[in-house]
Amino acid sequence: MFRTTLNIYQSSLHAEPQQTILLAPKQPPILLGSAPSCTIQLADGLVEAQHAELRWQAEPERWVLVDLGSQFGTFLRQPEADEETAVSPDEPLALADQATISIGRFWIKVIQVEVDEKAAGSSGENGRGATNTKPQPKTELLQPANNGISGGGNEPPDDAIVAWGREHSHFPNEFRQLGFEQDFSRLVQYLPTLYDVPFVHRFLALFESLLSPLMWTAANVDAYLDPHMTPADFLPWLAGLYGFEFDHTWTEAQRRQLVQALPIIFRLWGTKQALQTTLEIYTGKQVSIIDDATQASHAFKVILNVRETAEHGPAIRRLILSQKPAHTQFEVAFTRDRESVPAQAD
Repeated sequence: MFRTTLNIYQSSLHAEPQQTILLAPKQPPILLGSAPSCTIQLADGLVEAQHAELRWQAEPERWVLVDLGSQFGTFLRQPEADEETAVSPDEPLALADQATISIGRFWIKVIQVEVDEKAAGSSGENGRGATNTKPQPKTELLQPANNGISGGGNEPPDDAIVAWGREHSHFPNEFRQLGFEQDFSRLVQYLPTLYDVPFVHRFLALFESLLSPLMWTAANVDAYLDPHMTPADFLPWLAGLYGFEFDHTWTEAQRRQLVQALPIIFRLWGTKQALQTTLEIYTGKQVSIIDDATQASHAFKVILNVRETAEHGPAIRRLILSQKPAHTQFEVAFTRDRESVPAQAD
């Protein structure tokens, strides 16, 4: 049996851990997030209220990491791996010894030590809850250690550097929730420990403040291609990939629904099914298209169970013109909604 310990860091893996937590086998799931109710609270603007979860898996016996559909993602670097792996929502990844979890500006180092079952049972409090090796609340608010300054390795930082950092590196607390800190730059982790000093943090933070929005966009580019998640002003661009243009009469809900259906509509472009699907999305009503022997040659009739208005009538005809075969003609018939009319007194 393995004893699993979590060392939680903020700003730098070279610094002392902010918190050390011992996990007992078979205990309830460990919730990670920024909400005070979480088992491990990570106060950061890039961490959602309920961000990820650690779960005990019975077969085989091990701890697994699960992302709870967070916006900025949960990342796991296994030992001997060159890159971090994004944890997919509701797809658990097993935690190995020396694995590193990355959530926002926090790193969680997993330490697993093989122990006998008796020792594990006595130290794990019979499998009940997470046990801190230090006397601190289970949902303690994690604060930056030494304002993001670390000396690297096991040697303590120079006292003069620490004093200088404490004097010059304080932002009001309300600014710390935005994902940027004056005394911290994540880019420092790619440099030798020698450069883990306040000046380099501030120098790189200038570039990181400009690059971070681009990095967040690139990391979530798949959301821009999802009709339900993409910003409203990005919908015309997605429709333009299929040669479709919206006019001002389309609502946002209609645009999202059409963009979702456009791959099928585009494949069937010029057919009765494609035109009928487009019109039903636009009107929100059932549409009938008569294309049989009752119609003239190369002609069809569109029946819409809606009222014709000065705005939507021309828009519907433009939709039909854009999808019908060039050699065909059409007729549009508008009908009123079938509503019960109350009887009037004599």
